[in-house]
Amino acid sequence: MKIVLLLAMVAAVYGQPDPYLPMVEPPNPMLDISLRCDSDNNQLVINAEFTNAFEGYLYAKGFYSTRGCRALGTGTRFIDLVLPLDGCGTITSLPGTSRTSYNNTIVVMNEAAWGLLGMMDTSYSVSCQFGGDSVQRFDWGFTVPMLTTQGVITVTSTAPACSMKIVQGRDPLAQPTTLLFLGDIATMVFETEGGGRYDIFVSDCKVHDGSNEGIITLVDEFGCPGHRKLIGLTNYDNRIVPGRAFAYSHFKVFKFPDKDNVYFECRCHVCLGSCEKVCLKFK
Repeated sequence: MKIVLLLAMVAAVYGQPDPYLPMVEPPNPMLDISLRCDSDNNQLVINAEFTNAFEGYLYAKGFYSTRGCRALGTGTRFIDLVLPLDGCGTITSLPGTSRTSYNNTIVVMNEAAWGLLGMMDTSYSVSCQFGGDSVQRFDWGFTVPMLTTQGVITVTSTAPACSMKIVQGRDPLAQPTTLLFLGDIATMVFETEGGGRYDIFVSDCKVHDGSNEGIITLVDEFGCPGHRKLIGLTNYDNRIVPGRAFAYSHFKVFKFPDKDNVYFECRCHVCLGSCEKVCLKFK
């Protein structure tokens, strides 16, 4: 018995495997993991690179058995996992706002043959953020114008820009103008591109004479008219031009005493999907 014990200790010292213990799993550390947010194709794409050839699984936590929620390594050091923004456990944060996030947890399973997790396996939190607020000043001077998570990967995708123009009359597709007359009806128009995937919401529109005195609220923080005698409800339309979102409000042309120009300052929210429009006060 002493001789057997001594041989086992010698084998352990010199790194020889003990046949009475499970085999030691060779490490295959991940060198890099990256994330790409693809709103046009409704996808969250994870790219991973390993030290050695990877033949395991990448999958969305809790959805190992769900088709389309996992990817199998092909014997190279690289693997891609493509998840839908509306499936495989992807959680949406702040939907309908100007800063929408899509979050998921990705599990790395090194042993695909058995479909079991081991001590070398881990997980990563991934997050895609879409949209953004932009406050733009237009001076159309009326001229008016389970496993321990090892890392968190966040990618922010810049939303399309929001543009503004003032047009004469009620047609939002009319050319911008630099000359308006008191009492006429004009239209304040906002638009954004984005292949039909983005929406806009307009709020906090204020007008002043350039000196920041006598500021008047045309559209409040909820997107409601501040003065119905000056401006109507905002129209939202995604069908005027394919792939573009429009918001426009008809207003009565006015001016400040002893001033030629009127300055508009508005907040245009760009949202992935649909913006939450909360103005119910005048409906």
